[in-house]
Amino acid sequence: MPRKAAAESLRAQFSALGVTDPVDLIKSEVMEDLPQLAGFVLLRSLWHGAIDGWAEPGWLDQLPAAQRLLAAGADREDLVRLVRAVAYEVVFATLDELDAGGDVNVSGVEAGWVVMEWAKMALRLGGPCRACMKTS
Repeated sequence: MPRKAAAESLRAQFSALGVTDPVDLIKSEVMEDLPQLAGFVLLRSLWHGAIDGWAEPGWLDQLPAAQRLLAAGADREDLVRLVRAVAYEVVFATLDELDAGGDVNVSGVEAGWVVMEWAKMALRLGGPCRACMKTS
């Protein structure tokens, strides 16, 4: 896809996601081939689900420990802030590990990982990769 068409497509997609000034993200994706849209979508999804989800009615009540703390008089909002903070730390620690591409604390092991942008992968291969679908 020509750069101008790619930039216009990205602008429309970022706009649909509520990004008001996506110029730097678009330049980075088009000029540097960095998956800015995929990264934004991943972070947005994790934020809404894994972090903000704990503020939704009923989520906190699924935890027996939270039920006991609430029954003992703990403040619900304090517990929500606590579990959201823990979720935040776990999400971003996981993203750091993914970004590292392997365990930096282990030597002599030839195992690692990579995060791929699924839509571009499907386009390059002419469809979803069967091996990718087995591991995703």
